[in-house]
Amino acid sequence: MENINVSLMIHRICLGKMFFEHNDTDYVFVQLDNEIKYKAERLYDNFIEDHKYQYEWNLSNINKLTNYLKIWTPEDDQHLTSIEKTLDTLKLNLYTNRLNTEKTKNTKLQINIKKKNIHTLLTKKHSMDYLTLEHGANMIKNEFIIINSLFYENSNQKVFSDLNDTSYDQFIELSSVVSDSFISIPTYKLIARSEHWKSIWNSNKNKLFDKSSYDLSDEQKTLINISNMYDRIYEHPEAPSEQVIEDDDMLDGWMIYQKNKTEKNKKQSEASELNNKHPNAKEIFVVTDQKDSENISQLNSMQSTMILKDRKKALLQNKDVDDCNLPDVQREILNKMNSKR
Repeated sequence: MENINVSLMIHRICLGKMFFEHNDTDYVFVQLDNEIKYKAERLYDNFIEDHKYQYEWNLSNINKLTNYLKIWTPEDDQHLTSIEKTLDTLKLNLYTNRLNTEKTKNTKLQINIKKKNIHTLLTKKHSMDYLTLEHGANMIKNEFIIINSLFYENSNQKVFSDLNDTSYDQFIELSSVVSDSFISIPTYKLIARSEHWKSIWNSNKNKLFDKSSYDLSDEQKTLINISNMYDRIYEHPEAPSEQVIEDDDMLDGWMIYQKNKTEKNKKQSEASELNNKHPNAKEIFVVTDQKDSENISQLNSMQSTMILKDRKKALLQNKDVDDCNLPDVQREILNKMNSKR
């Protein structure tokens, strides 16, 4: 991440305005108030309603076109899901191997490669979205927002009153500048972890901006949400070290680790409930479909799982095998005999 003036970002977020210079002219982009947001959403809905029969494609069926043109197929969806799962595994490995410098370095390289792969695939997946009804509605909505939020700094007058042919190129140019200035999630996290912000946050987090949550700007809401996230992490009974917290990917790995642990404990609790109902059962059988079989099998202990595998193998070899001749039953009989000697 490039060097970021955290203090400058904090002042911008708290003020609710972004000042910038472009082509020797000073501008200010004012964070949206609720009236502008409301009117922008009305424009979006009205455009959808007025043009719903004029657009052949919308976001729900654009996959028909991309699949027909072989731009994005169901196989691509599966590939994307596979890479996303691999990325989660890499982040988990990054956390669990955090004390191994060499493994950490190699895992970070793999994580960056997977992130680039995902970005490339998502760009490809959404490459035809510009043809959709929703894209047209978003264009109208965003134009309205820029027109009503962009001012000359010195005169406080709107830069655009309307978009005629002579001003549209300038509009596109300034819109790109504003868009490029949006704060990324990694930057929000960096700000939330900074000592400057922590001193502000911890002093009066419940009423930080002296306004209701409804009146907060999008930037203020995002920073508050991420700050609350870090509070929950610090308060966790197994809170990670600062090394982990300051590394976004490693912290994601910690969260995945905790999620897996919680799910495992939940399944063990479910297993205990079943064992209470069948206290003498050596393993648990539940009538289910293929979709749930993996989850159900996880309720059995490792020993019970091995017994199930042995029984399946024996039944495949001889479908008429008696219970007393099952491998685990034979082992139990042998153990009892040995214990009596």
